[in-house]
Amino acid sequence: MEVAKDPNSQADSDSELELYTIPSSSRWFAWEEIHETERAAFKEYFDGSSISRSPKIYKEYRDFIINKYREEPSRRLTFSEVRKSLVGDVTFLHKVFLFLEHWALINYGTAEDVEEDHCKVRFEEGAPSGIRVAATPNSLKPMLLPRNGKSAANATGASLKLPPLASYSDVYGDLIRQKEGNCALCAHQCGSGHYRCTQDNFIICANCFKSGNYGEKRSAEDFVFSESSENSVKHDTVWTEAETLLLLESVLKHGDDWELVAQSVQTKTKLDCISKLIELPFGELMLGPTHKNVNINGANGIMNNAKQVQSSSSDNQEISKTKDQTPELTNENEQNGDAVKESPSKRQRVAALSDSSSLLMNQVGLISNVVDPHITAAAADAAVSALCDEDLCPREIFDVEEDYSARALEGEEGLEMERSSLSEIPLTLRVRAATATALGAAAARAKLLADQEDREIEHLVATIIEAQIEKMLRKVKHFDNLELLMEKEHAEMENLKDSILTERIDVLRRTFRSGVTRWKDYSYAKS
Repeated sequence: MEVAKDPNSQADSDSELELYTIPSSSRWFAWEEIHETERAAFKEYFDGSSISRSPKIYKEYRDFIINKYREEPSRRLTFSEVRKSLVGDVTFLHKVFLFLEHWALINYGTAEDVEEDHCKVRFEEGAPSGIRVAATPNSLKPMLLPRNGKSAANATGASLKLPPLASYSDVYGDLIRQKEGNCALCAHQCGSGHYRCTQDNFIICANCFKSGNYGEKRSAEDFVFSESSENSVKHDTVWTEAETLLLLESVLKHGDDWELVAQSVQTKTKLDCISKLIELPFGELMLGPTHKNVNINGANGIMNNAKQVQSSSSDNQEISKTKDQTPELTNENEQNGDAVKESPSKRQRVAALSDSSSLLMNQVGLISNVVDPHITAAAADAAVSALCDEDLCPREIFDVEEDYSARALEGEEGLEMERSSLSEIPLTLRVRAATATALGAAAARAKLLADQEDREIEHLVATIIEAQIEKMLRKVKHFDNLELLMEKEHAEMENLKDSILTERIDVLRRTFRSGVTRWKDYSYAKS
């Protein structure tokens, strides 16, 4: 029984099919098969070299991309949409996508204006809501205010074009800085200094103040003279020892708040305090580690304690004595080690170099322990020699050719003269002398440690050499014994050989004498 085909049903199924337009150059494409063009483009997926690269995987990728495009043919398909839906080699996916797009199997007949809309970048003028942006003006084209209305009208045109996000300070910052040092009445530059009103920061020059031109509703009592920052930096102010100590105490107390530091010193300005602190040999060690990131006129950060600067050489000697006493305590602990035994995994805790509670001598001693002793000694010698070559005064301080005991016998008058001469030495030089003394003590300690280590190394090397020599002597003695044994065995073997030969000769001689026939002489026996 044959089933008759209904032509109407076939026509309905054909009408339900959706047709897609492709160019004539792509007529080789077949949905159920893989054409030679595809095989030539993707050879690595058809040579069977890898399990992950097979014709089946390629066909799945190809069919998925084409079906994804045919879901909405009027819209252009992008590789990002394909990548979100497929998991695999991104390079191969992109290669398949470009291949299908090249042969117009996808994205064929899409509107060009739609593509341009997708690729077009839209710019918004002005900053987004809720965000403040300040753009810096071009440094090659400085922006100045126009002086009259006509030039202002011209400037607002094409000749002066400000960026859309420029702030007031960015545009007029240079003008404001230029006008800060000018007189508010005569508009002249206040070179030597100016008078500032305590009420509203109104500035006038010295000539206007002398001529009595104070401005409206102002009197001479309202103005305070302040020196210009340029002159205060240029001229060298003289610092006394009390002012220097006061500066160090205020820096230790207030840190990098230079307004409070200047108020504490009272006789010097803020810039004078900063420049003086930079000139000090331990200026960068005056503040704690919390202020180490502060940069002022090229200073890299200030840390540690200010009391090191005003400490004398006697304090450093006391500190060195305490440091020298510590090995004695450790030796006592080692002698009493039978009572208290520490585990070998314990380590000595050493304070960090940036610890503000650690004194300078402790840090110098720590550095001398960490660094090679020879390097520390060489650095200390170089520092002391450079300090002595710089000035004659430190050379007199570090002069060790004179006998100190002979000078001590001169009496109290000589000591008083030395104290008075030391008090006349500037504070900076005394601080540097104390520094060199500390380095010298550290260098001496490093030299002792180096000598001790050298002696220990020499002792260990000598012990190793003695052990090796003893080992070689034992080996030589063993070989001598073996040689004697071999000689004895050789002599015994020779004696045994001679005895065997003698016995054989005797046997043959007796045989010939007795007339006995030779053994196994069967022919003679038969006859």
